[in-house]
Amino acid sequence: MSEPMTPPDPASYNPLVDPEALLVSAMMWSNDEETLQEIAEFLTPEDFYRVQYSVVFSAICSQISNSRPHDPASIRVELRAGGDDVGIPLSTVNSLITELTTIGANDLAVRAYADQVASESYRRQFGSMVEALRFAADTAPESQLFEIMIAHGKKQRRAWERYQSFSQRHSSSPDSPHS
Repeated sequence: MSEPMTPPDPASYNPLVDPEALLVSAMMWSNDEETLQEIAEFLTPEDFYRVQYSVVFSAICSQISNSRPHDPASIRVELRAGGDDVGIPLSTVNSLITELTTIGANDLAVRAYADQVASESYRRQFGSMVEALRFAADTAPESQLFEIMIAHGKKQRRAWERYQSFSQRHSSSPDSPHS
């Protein structure tokens, strides 16, 4: 049996290999409006593990849906205009946008980064389901265990179908969303 999922160690975090950071960076540079619209319609802020990237993603999606520029300067201004109400401290906006503009994300790979974010989100949802079932096994009345498992299974099935609907749009094989 595998070990429970543990959050990444903040000391070893590197945005250069984080699909979330690469995605929002590439989205700020990309001119592929059709792909950006598709990503904005599919992914949600809840698909992101790191709050700061979720907030930047939301700002980018807002700009895209309003047919406004979504380049780094425009996103910086949008976030600063929202103040601390955007979900991250205003004092971190400049350094965050600078970090995202200098990590070297490839705007031509924006779709691949979105697939990776969707994949990681699906895995986190699966891990959360496992933890919830483990908690239920320890605390719920025995007569409710099966129904709890069914409810979580249905929710996970919907998450799988959502993930597959996005990842298979551009893959060459239904079993390989990242081909």
